[in-house]
Amino acid sequence: MVEISIITPCHNVPINWIKELVSSLKKQAVDLELVVVSDATEKELEKEVKEYLFSEKINLVYDEKVFRSPAKTRNHAIKKSSGEYFSFVDADDYLEKNALQKGLTAFDKKTDMVLFDRKKINADGSKVIYETKNKQFLDLHKKYKNTINDVFLRMNFYGIKGIFRKDAVLNAGSFDEKYYGSEDTDLMLKIMDSTEELNVKAIEGSNYVYRENLGSVSQTKVERLRADAAKTINSALSRRGFENTQAKFTGRVEKYLFTFFDIYKNKEKIVPPYCYLKKDEYYILDKKINQ
Repeated sequence: MVEISIITPCHNVPINWIKELVSSLKKQAVDLELVVVSDATEKELEKEVKEYLFSEKINLVYDEKVFRSPAKTRNHAIKKSSGEYFSFVDADDYLEKNALQKGLTAFDKKTDMVLFDRKKINADGSKVIYETKNKQFLDLHKKYKNTINDVFLRMNFYGIKGIFRKDAVLNAGSFDEKYYGSEDTDLMLKIMDSTEELNVKAIEGSNYVYRENLGSVSQTKVERLRADAAKTINSALSRRGFENTQAKFTGRVEKYLFTFFDIYKNKEKIVPPYCYLKKDEYYILDKKINQ
């Protein structure tokens, strides 16, 4: 058994981006395996990717399937993995040096997941579009956990960027395959709901580099993604015992891929203490909601 499995779905990702991912994994001071599931990749590209991966000196598990579903692809990769921990890294993204070592060091007996701050770059890597900082949201989660004001019931973070304890993922049922999008948010919420205690941490520094890829699932079928996001939050509300409540899409947080939801109880909107109006504009902490 290796220490950590890198779970990587791959669908028509350019070879140069995959090379960046592999290069970044070689800069991680941990015992890892790369589990790649090529999902409906075009034949010529698939051949090129496969030849490259098998030529590299890296612990590799590789398979080819036709799922056309991020949840199904990740679940298949999980079944083929052997790590005690998982990190879900898309084939067009990569990790900063020693990101995995930093994340693993943060675990204790109560921790089921450690989240990375994320840096988004443009397609060729020449420009940083934004950087996210998770600590302020984790502080809100700690303050309002198990209440209807939990920040994770308000925001869809679009991506599980970090490290997850294998047992926690499996006990939560892995990814729910009925979702086209937000299957990652759903998994995070289920893991959080598995205990009354605080089981999530964040480490500072943009350890995950997220590439702008206009052809990716997260950039297409926006209405479907938003609908699935609302379903995951409504499922969490039900699981947590909040009756007669419903989450509705409100808007997007500034330029980030964070989607914000209002929650209604008996048709009355519940406004969390960290949300406020300023000059008729809606804010969560210091971030404006673009409605």
